[in-house]
Amino acid sequence: MNDLSLIEALKPINWPTLVLVAARLSGLFLIAPLWSQQSIPKSVRGALVIVLSAAMLPSVSSAVLPEQWMLLPVPLLSEMMIGLAIGMVGAIFMWGITMAGEVMSLQMGLNLGEAIGLAEAGAPTGVGELKTMLVIILYITMDGHLILLQGLADSFRVIAPGVAIRYTEGSHALVALSGSVFETGLRAAAPVTAALLLVNFGLAILNKAVPQLNAMSTAFPITMGVGLVVIGLSLPYLGRFVAGWTGGLGAQSAGIVDIFATGAR
Repeated sequence: MNDLSLIEALKPINWPTLVLVAARLSGLFLIAPLWSQQSIPKSVRGALVIVLSAAMLPSVSSAVLPEQWMLLPVPLLSEMMIGLAIGMVGAIFMWGITMAGEVMSLQMGLNLGEAIGLAEAGAPTGVGELKTMLVIILYITMDGHLILLQGLADSFRVIAPGVAIRYTEGSHALVALSGSVFETGLRAAAPVTAALLLVNFGLAILNKAVPQLNAMSTAFPITMGVGLVVIGLSLPYLGRFVAGWTGGLGAQSAGIVDIFATGAR
C-alpha cells in the first residue's frame, strides 16, 4: 500500500487496515500528553484519530488479519497496546512533574486546606497545576506532541498492523518505564526540596534557641516565600530538563516499539 494515493488507499478493501491504524492512534490519544487532555472534547479527539489515520494509511503496509473472525479483537487490542506504550513514554514524565508539584506544595504548606477540611481530599494544589501547565507549554513549544505522533507513524514500519507482538517483554518494559516517575519527580522537585530542607533546619535551630517564638506562625510565610522564590529561580533548570527529555522522546518511543516487535521485520 506504500505507493497508493489517499483515494486508492481508502477503498473498502483497505478498511480493515484503516481500523487497525485508528486503534493504534486511539491508544496514543488515550494517554499521551496534550492528545489526552480532558479539555479537548471527545468528538474533536475522535475526529483527529480518523483524519490522522486516513493520512497515515497510504504509507502503511496492508494489515495481517487472523483467519478466524472470532480472533479479530486480538489485533485490535495489540494495536491499542502499542499506541498506549508510545503515549506512556510522554505520560510518565508528566506524571512525575505532577508528583513533584504536589511534593513541593506539601513542603511549602500550601495543601494545609486539605488537612483542616477546607479542600477536598486529593484536590490538586496551585503549585502542582502551575508546574504541570508550564511543562505542557514547553512540551508543545518543543514539538513533543508531534515527536510522539511521528514515533507512532514510524512504528508501522517496524510492526505492521495486525502483526503479533511480544506482550510479555513489552509489559515488562512498561513496568520498568513506570519506575522513572519517581526519578522525574525527584529531579523536578530537587531545588525546592533542598532549599526548604535548609529553611526547616534553620527554623528548628531558631525554635530551640528562642522557645518563646511561635515557630508555627513563623514557618508558614517563610517556607511559602522561599519556595515561590526558588521555583522562580529554578525555571531555567526546568526548561533544560524538559528540553532534554523532549529531545529523547523519539529514541524512547522507538525503543519501546522495538521491544514489542517480533519477527515481523
